[in-house]
Amino acid sequence: MKNRITAVAAAVLSFAAANAMAAPGDVIGGGNIEFKGKVNSDTCYVQSSAGGSKTILVEMGDVNTTDLANSTLANPAIPQSGDFGAATFEITCSAETGVKMSFAANPSNLETGNKVLKINDGIGGEGLAGGLGIAVYPNRNSTDAFDLTNGVLFEQNLTAGQKVRAQFAAAYVKTTGAIKAGTANATLPFVIVTP
Repeated sequence: MKNRITAVAAAVLSFAAANAMAAPGDVIGGGNIEFKGKVNSDTCYVQSSAGGSKTILVEMGDVNTTDLANSTLANPAIPQSGDFGAATFEITCSAETGVKMSFAANPSNLETGNKVLKINDGIGGEGLAGGLGIAVYPNRNSTDAFDLTNGVLFEQNLTAGQKVRAQFAAAYVKTTGAIKAGTANATLPFVIVTP
């Protein structure tokens, strides 16, 4: 056993000595730098500080079930401060054109007259919130929710390269059944078309 420990110690010291004697310019380590991205060719696109050219990320934050107990479509629990529940983004077009940005959710993923988006794709289970959906409004003070199948979020004529800022607010609203705590995520598609 003593001979084996001595042999291992000698090998370690030999390796350390070889590294300590490295001459300037000797390669002693390395790796790779990876670049990842995607180039799109959309004529008009959105830019968001959170997201990319096809994604607007809305942080809903942590909300307590008691704060949502009385929330309805006409009385949403929209956060009134901070960035939670709000999105500001820019629309840019490469050529002069009229632009209309509309929501494009599948009705099967909606409730309450197509105005409430099901959370977690309508799936319940361990760790997933329930009894809630997400409604989208023109601003934090509005009580008139968008139709999420075709509601127009933005419509304007733009010149080439012009950046126009748009915004909306979102809130969790009570739907059916008891409110259950857990993850409450959703995805809402949109389209940009020429009106």
